Amino acid sequence: MKVLVIQTQALVPIGSLGQPLLEAGLDLAYWHTDRGRAPGSLEDFAGVVALGGAANPDQDDQYPWLAKERDVLSEAVRRRIPTIGLCLGAELLGQVLDARVNRLDRAEIGWHEVQFRRGGTDASVTAEFSDQSYVFQWHSYSFDLPAGGQLVAGTPEKAEAFCWNGSAWAFQFHLEADAKIIGDWVAEYSRLLLDHGIAPDDVLAETADRSSAYVLQAHRFGRAFARLVHARSRPSRSTDVGFE
Repeated sequence: MKVLVIQTQALVPIGSLGQPLLEAGLDLAYWHTDRGRAPGSLEDFAGVVALGGAANPDQDDQYPWLAKERDVLSEAVRRRIPTIGLCLGAELLGQVLDARVNRLDRAEIGWHEVQFRRGGTDASVTAEFSDQSYVFQWHSYSFDLPAGGQLVAGTPEKAEAFCWNGSAWAFQFHLEADAKIIGDWVAEYSRLLLDHGIAPDDVLAETADRSSAYVLQAHRFGRAFARLVHARSRPSRSTDVGFE
């Protein structure tokens, strides 16, 4: 069974979510948006993971692949293919569900505590989260809860995470980020952090304290997501996906 991973830049990989999916026997097929073609359809895929990146959800003129990614996510929603959207991927998922997506007055970067809400149609998946948990944020946009969506974390006006129809999950935060990934981001964007009044060393120090538990939480969620993929999978009709 194949899971489509939409990766927009090398600096933002699947990270902590990759291991539990692979250990569950799922094959990860990548669409690298900067150099590969989008799949013609999701007929051969049992799941989708849409990662984050430096692009913003309203920059279609600069990043033409954004429209193609929305098409892929729209098909995933329509087919009820188990789907995860992270940061940019979550914002695009919100857009295809007609949720309002806005630029924040100030970017949110670093570790922030969020309140998770238990129960609902996705309880078997989101039960893996603690009631309160620190998550790693790095974004300058936010989304509202789409009509018909189930709030997983945050508020309806500024959702941190939501579930749609028991098959799609949007996380504004970087659930996939581990200590190495965060370290790479801090090294690459240290000037941006300083411009926002954030000390890079402070981010790294807090990451050292929190990342191990965060990775374990991501692994638990990944395993629960993989179980859902297996439960809803159907036989693949082709092994030629026609893209990089």
